[in-house]
Amino acid sequence: MDSAKIKRKKRIVRYTKTENTVNNNRLVQKKQLFSPKKERYTRYTKIKNTVDNNRLIQKKQLSSLRKKTGWVFVALFTVLLFIFTDMISYDILFLSFFISMFWFDLDSRISIGGALLFLILIMIILLFGQIFAFSKSESLAELFAIWVYYFLAIGVIKQIFEFMRNKKHAN
Repeated sequence: MDSAKIKRKKRIVRYTKTENTVNNNRLVQKKQLFSPKKERYTRYTKIKNTVDNNRLIQKKQLSSLRKKTGWVFVALFTVLLFIFTDMISYDILFLSFFISMFWFDLDSRISIGGALLFLILIMIILLFGQIFAFSKSESLAELFAIWVYYFLAIGVIKQIFEFMRNKKHAN
């Protein structure tokens, strides 16, 4: 008889343990479903998402307007510099490139990539100038070296600007 009572008690204990865990799980689920904190959080995220979407739409509209007016502004600026100044043509083009880097918010890697491209071209021009006795290879290489300097200067200025802007947004 003792063994039968012990078996019955073990069954009862097992049943209550499983019942308690099921009830606890149900309570946790109910708390999660009807939690006012969760409702507030979902309302906040919905409001935040709509505000973010509205800002994104406004930013896209502004950027499309900025792009449309930017091309006109840069082209007009370039033409006026050609007409009214005695600057060298590539100086005017680099000045226009510098303005467009900031106006269209282009990445600084574009300018630095241009500098690397012209460095490679300098090596190729000097190499072919030596092989084929090209007389103007050194003057062309010097001109490209000036362009490399311009590209690097524009890229570094743009990187400083990006760093300061990102630092400002991080705070």
